[in-house]
Amino acid sequence: MPRWLDGELRGLKYLLLGFFVFVIAWMPAEALRDFMAGPYGMIADVKMLNLFRTIGVVGIAVLLWLVLLSALIQNFWCRYLCPYGALMGWRRSSVP
Repeated sequence: MPRWLDGELRGLKYLLLGFFVFVIAWMPAEALRDFMAGPYGMIADVKMLNLFRTIGVVGIAVLLWLVLLSALIQNFWCRYLCPYGALMGWRRSSVP
């Protein structure tokens, strides 16, 4: 992959991290508590399982695309799209 494209794509995970931080930062504390203690928060893992049990064409296409890209580009998801990877990368670069 060209170096300039690699640098540009690495910014995507920071945009995703920024989006999630923005959404969470603007939620009132009561809304976060209600979400986590509410019915959906309690069964979120089951909902994620159901996403894969009843996966549609679009879901399969996205997963296949990610698998293909990961086969062609080492650690594609972690390197370019993972918000947690962005958080860990940002933390690592700020530690002396």
